[in-house]
Amino acid sequence: MASAITSTSEFRTQMVENLEDAVSRELMTQAVTLVPCGHVFNEDTIDCLGRHKLCPNDRIPIKRYIPNYTIRNLAAAALAHPEERAPTREEEPTEEASTHFAKAKVMSDQGNYEAAISSLLLALQISPHFHKAQAYLDFCLNHATAEESISFSVDSSFKSQSDKDKYTDLLFDLLEDPQIKQEISLQEILGEAVENLIESSAHKLTSEEESQYKWTQRLFREDGKVRTFVVEKLQAIHGKTACPLIAFGKAKWLQYFGVIREEPPLPPDIHRILESPCPFWPDKTVQETHTLVLIPRTVNGKPFNLNALERLIQHPKQGHATRYRSHGWDKLKAEFGDQSPYASYWILMTKDVLPGSTLKTRSSQFQLVDSYSKKAQVPYQVPSALESATSILLEYVQSGTWRIPFTCTRCQEIVKEGPICVGNYCPSFGSYQSTPDDLYLGNFSGNDVDSSVGVAPLRKF
Repeated sequence: MASAITSTSEFRTQMVENLEDAVSRELMTQAVTLVPCGHVFNEDTIDCLGRHKLCPNDRIPIKRYIPNYTIRNLAAAALAHPEERAPTREEEPTEEASTHFAKAKVMSDQGNYEAAISSLLLALQISPHFHKAQAYLDFCLNHATAEESISFSVDSSFKSQSDKDKYTDLLFDLLEDPQIKQEISLQEILGEAVENLIESSAHKLTSEEESQYKWTQRLFREDGKVRTFVVEKLQAIHGKTACPLIAFGKAKWLQYFGVIREEPPLPPDIHRILESPCPFWPDKTVQETHTLVLIPRTVNGKPFNLNALERLIQHPKQGHATRYRSHGWDKLKAEFGDQSPYASYWILMTKDVLPGSTLKTRSSQFQLVDSYSKKAQVPYQVPSALESATSILLEYVQSGTWRIPFTCTRCQEIVKEGPICVGNYCPSFGSYQSTPDDLYLGNFSGNDVDSSVGVAPLRKF
């Protein structure tokens, strides 16, 4: 027997839950009763079924449906109740997400569940808190028809022993994929899943394993790239923190250099930030134009600073090694080389110097970053030498290519000989010449303006 309801608030909460559409999770202000099964849904939910007129609950064919004014009136009263909370700005879907959702409904109405699911995944990548899209995605996944041969369709055969074998084989194949091998956190999730399957003596998949299998089959997009939203779903199922795939965090530090003890959490809306238009290159997203890097307090138990980075980058555990080349590195090293952060933190830094930031004085470049920040209402700033060197070098150790070849970014530090810059620029000062395979880190003998020195700003988390 259900426990007694002890307050008006609990009663209202339970009542509202009973008045929500099982598919869209919206209050049923347009409730209809299905004939002959008697289940109740919002009218637009049934309209979305298109030619597949089966009850979403019990799959009984729908002969007709009639308005249910009792439920409509109760739902309207609940909606008007002052305790009913409107969606926060964070939860409100963007116009682009709503457009993808509308396309999904059209595709579903035409019986094209594959296209509908793809559109819903895009909507949820843009607006992760779009609850209606999430509910409709679950509906489409669970009601994909066998005639469409959708690889992840869920039917009675899903629970058979053969499906457990198929899931196990799929996981083994994915763990051998080069792209998966580069993503340590995802590799851990898939490895944990295959271990659980092998150790389990059960002949059928559990409901949780069914959900994992369903999402794992949707891991790759048609262009062969990993779907960020699907990774987040798998992370959530396994109780893992949803760290963006582009992030160079604790897992990648361990992969290339060593142990990081602290990894502070990223903002809850980090995926929305990464998918939003870039304030400097509006035709691209932040994810396309920035790198997301963890600046650690320590690596392998030792303070992290420019001196430590110099040693680490020459002998990475894997990937591409390099070294510093510098004009005036000894003086920079003496003054700033052993300065370590007080705590670990994240930086989101542009991959290139800002348009129009070269051939400007240091003060003009600082003003340019400040003007962009005010316009975008995002707190960007000029990087420190440690931040810019770390961001650039971690990109190099993975790919073997320089993020901003033959260009340097201005930094905050200044030594007696001039302002500091970091990059892959190859300046020539008399007998000094750096090489294209090294990181330039130094000053320009007092020169404040150069055609190859711009500024690549960052924001901190």
